[in-house]
Order: sequence, then structure tokens, then C-alpha cells
Amino acid sequence: MYEHAYHLDFGANAVSYVATFMRNIDWKAVQGRYEDAFGVMPPRPLVQEQFADVPSVTAEEVQAMLDAGTPVQIIDTRPRHSSSRSPDMMEAAVWRDPDRVEEWMGELSKTEPVVAFCVYGFHVG
Repeated sequence: MYEHAYHLDFGANAVSYVATFMRNIDWKAVQGRYEDAFGVMPPRPLVQEQFADVPSVTAEEVQAMLDAGTPVQIIDTRPRHSSSRSPDMMEAAVWRDPDRVEEWMGELSKTEPVVAFCVYGFHVG
């Protein structure tokens, strides 16, 4: 829908437009589609044998380490184009450019665990 089409019928009364729009939704159909979608089996887990020997940690395990006070180096390795589009960052994380890993990897502690994550899963992290 053209973004200003509602103006013909509702003028500057956006609240009335939204209320009318919400009344036109078939909520029974929405509920039925939600229930159908909820009943679908999730996709099979992604298994990439080539990474079987790479150590990994779950988000829950990282949270447990943080809760226990374990010093953890959390590195956000999202590519620059991704991190600039979504600047929100995980608490306690530091962004490092994955294209310059050779420059910053020497700054990491050799005694504290390092957790790297990215937006693409196996792309960088």
C-alpha cells in the first residue's frame, strides 16, 4: 500500500487508520495459521563435518561462565557491513574486524577463554 494512501480517508488521524486496519484482520485465520506453523517440525540441525574438531560453546554455556564470574573474552566478529547495520552488541563483547584478525589476535589474553561470534554462524565465528 502506498504509504500515504490512508490520508485520503483518515487525514492526519493515524490512530483511526490503525484501528480500522486492525478491525479488518481476520484474527481467527491468523490464529489458525499460527497454530499450523507452531505444529511444524523444526529443521534438522546443521551438521558440518569439516568443523567437527573446532571447539564450540553454546550461548547457555557462555552465560553460565559469565554468571560464575569466569573471565571470558567475548569477541564480536561480525563483518563491518553487518555490525554497522545493527550496532547493538552483546554485553561484555568487543567488536573486532574479522578481516584484520592478524592485527588484534596478539592483544587477546592467552589464559582466559575466547568466545568469538558472528552473524553467519560458520562464516567467521
